[in-house]
Amino acid sequence: MAKVDPSAMRDVKPKYDVEYNGTVTLYTKKDASNATPISLTEGPMWDVFAGTIRYSFAAKGKTVVPTGATMTGNTDTRHYLKLTRNIYRWTPVRLGQFEGLHTVDERIEMKGHMEMLKFYYNLIRNFQGPFEGERVAAPSEL
Repeated sequence: MAKVDPSAMRDVKPKYDVEYNGTVTLYTKKDASNATPISLTEGPMWDVFAGTIRYSFAAKGKTVVPTGATMTGNTDTRHYLKLTRNIYRWTPVRLGQFEGLHTVDERIEMKGHMEMLKFYYNLIRNFQGPFEGERVAAPSEL
C-alpha cells in the first residue's frame, strides 16, 4: 500500500474550483499477473499481420507503417498466452473514429466500422493460405 502526500499536488494548477487535499491509496492485487511478453515484429506471423494492416488501410499516395504501442488494459491477454506468443494488442480503427470510448454513448463512425470488418475479413483469409496444411507441433508455436 502506497500513500501519496497531498503536498505534492500543491504545484498542480487546478482546472476547476476543487480542493486537492485528499489522499490516494494504491493496492497490489493478490492474483495479479506478470506483464505480457513483447510479441515479435518479424517472422511469418508478423508478416501476415502487418501485411494485412498495410493492405486494409492503404490509401493512394500514403504509406501505412504498422508499429507497436502500449495498451494499458491487457485484461484478456493472459488468457491467450497458452495459445500463442504472438499477441498483438491492436484495434483496426483510425484515430478519431471512436467516440465516447467505454461510456454509455460509445460509438464508431460507419466508415470505421466497415474498415474494421474489412480488416478482420482480410486477416482471416490471409491466415488461411500460407499456413494451410502445415502441422503445428504445439499451440505455443503459432
